[in-house]
Amino acid sequence: MRIRLFNYEKLLLVVFLVDKMRKDKKVLHYLVRDFFVSLDKYDSFAIIKTNNLKHMFQNKRRPSMPPKAKFTREEIITAAMQIVREQGMEAVTARELGARLGSSARPIFTVFENMDEVYGEVFQAARALYKQYVQEGLAQQVAFRGVGAAYVQFAVKEPKLFQLLFMREQEKPADVAHTLAMIDESYEKILQSVRDSYQLQEDEAIKLYQHLWIYTHGIATLCATKVCCFTGEEIQVMLTEVFTSLLEKIKGK
Repeated sequence: MRIRLFNYEKLLLVVFLVDKMRKDKKVLHYLVRDFFVSLDKYDSFAIIKTNNLKHMFQNKRRPSMPPKAKFTREEIITAAMQIVREQGMEAVTARELGARLGSSARPIFTVFENMDEVYGEVFQAARALYKQYVQEGLAQQVAFRGVGAAYVQFAVKEPKLFQLLFMREQEKPADVAHTLAMIDESYEKILQSVRDSYQLQEDEAIKLYQHLWIYTHGIATLCATKVCCFTGEEIQVMLTEVFTSLLEKIKGK
């Protein structure tokens, strides 16, 4: 439907008619000189200048706002970490995570795009916790031995997180040097503590680190899988004996 008006004052009449007929949800078009007034089936209203088709005024329905997040990222990751600690990473599903939060799975995806993103942040949270253990070990009087003890303690206190970080099957096998650098971001700090504390050459420090890590990893794996258990004193004695023997051999004493 089109109406031609001869002066701009009558544009107000057109706007009034459009407003009155909004409830009908009809498609209305009014041509007023060089202006085109439109009301479409979505109840959108616009005035368009016909000579360049540029909107001079627009009052369209606002786009729907995204749903407000019910939980924060931190709350979701904390809940996911609790599940991992109890059952392992394979138990972390959207449904289980929602149940842990007392909700459905839907609120999770207002914060995260998918579960892979959740898994990635859980892994980083586990690494951050392990790093705290390493820092405590490095602060000990005998730093390298302190790190070894901290590694085992992490396996004892956080067995599922230890399994997540250090007992996952890799796509391709690698030599020990590459494995250590890949799985432990504190590798360089630990290596430096070995080199500086015992005045070792680079190759000597690497050799000592690799041998002791293999031994320590064995103890930690036994603890994480509950195959064996050791007291803190037993762990200290075992690490000290092996460390002393290796150091003497490397130095040729």
